[in-house]
Amino acid sequence: MVYTYRSFASDVLKGLTFFLDLRLLFVFVLIFLSIFIFNYLGLFALFGLTPHLSLSSARAMQNPAGADIGLLLFVVSVFIVIFLLELELYVKQDQAKHKSISSMLRTAVVNYPEFIIATFFQYLVMIGGLILFVVPGLILGPLYEFISTSTIVDNAAFFKAAEASSSAAKSDFVKSLILLLLFLAIGFVFLYVLMIALGGVGLLYRYIIGSLLLSYLLVAFTATSFEVFYSLNIASGGSKKKLVINPN
Repeated sequence: MVYTYRSFASDVLKGLTFFLDLRLLFVFVLIFLSIFIFNYLGLFALFGLTPHLSLSSARAMQNPAGADIGLLLFVVSVFIVIFLLELELYVKQDQAKHKSISSMLRTAVVNYPEFIIATFFQYLVMIGGLILFVVPGLILGPLYEFISTSTIVDNAAFFKAAEASSSAAKSDFVKSLILLLLFLAIGFVFLYVLMIALGGVGLLYRYIIGSLLLSYLLVAFTATSFEVFYSLNIASGGSKKKLVINPN
């Protein structure tokens, strides 16, 4: 089976419009709340910030004593968001909608340690590789952008998931690279909107918008990478039977 650019575009569009699935929209809302509450109300509210306070004023008011608490809340939010992204993949996997959210939550808890290792590695290679070593990053990023997805779809341990991700990407490296570059471009556009276009907006409102944009980017990338990884597997002779939640 040939994975055409038309099919690829359809997968990308499906990932970008994840919110049409109410279950994925629910996950998106939870991720937004996790990012916003823990990082704004948990960290910035310690400094007494108001909706109309500017970024420069906030820095002047920074309270060093709250730095440790802020860092702790940030770490907590990261772990919660990664868990919710794992839940998103289980929702995507359950395309027939046979499983309840509670059932998927139990499965996600069991597989969370493996998933979080894969996710940290995936984003370290994708983002860190491009920042530190542009050319190697453009090679390694696409190879490992599906590793967290593979831990769910293939019910694979870290090294098996890395192998599956690399194999899928190599089967059509150009489309895998386009996927990575597309979301990097979207991320840069969002960053421009937040830092330049909304530069005069109050910090609270910028933080709400920033949390929404980051939540969308994470959920959309996860949904799109699932669709593309699935199609790459099918095109290379894989089986749709993979898309059944493994009972744990």
